[in-house]
Amino acid sequence: MSDENPGDVPLGVVDPIAQYDHDDGLAVIGGFRYRGFKIPLLYGVYVFGDFSRTFSNDGRLFYLAAGGTVREFNIEGQPNIGRLLLGFAGDAWGEIYVLGNSTGTPFGGTGVVLKLVPPSGAAAAPGGEIAPSRCG
Repeated sequence: MSDENPGDVPLGVVDPIAQYDHDDGLAVIGGFRYRGFKIPLLYGVYVFGDFSRTFSNDGRLFYLAAGGTVREFNIEGQPNIGRLLLGFAGDAWGEIYVLGNSTGTPFGGTGVVLKLVPPSGAAAAPGGEIAPSRCG
């Protein structure tokens, strides 16, 4: 940190399009823009998450709504992903996978890979529910 003014802002630098405060969680985990076809209303939306809210296997999933508003997904049948969120992955079809475990480290046997899918019997929309399903 410095008290010195850095001077003029360089050309081409733009302000962030969204903000996520530490009061909301512990650490933002970068994600992917959804390009799959299983959840049509989510197409083109940026999906990301938070490692945990309280270090209690309570990682959360978010999406970036219009105007840069951060919105949390409702997860079918549970308040959060039930694990610490470690990362995201995508497949060749644009579907998104959530990587997590209960230790927060790359060790042990608690790791899961969850696929974002619409809730049973519906096509999830931003603001609606999603259902992470366990991948085998």
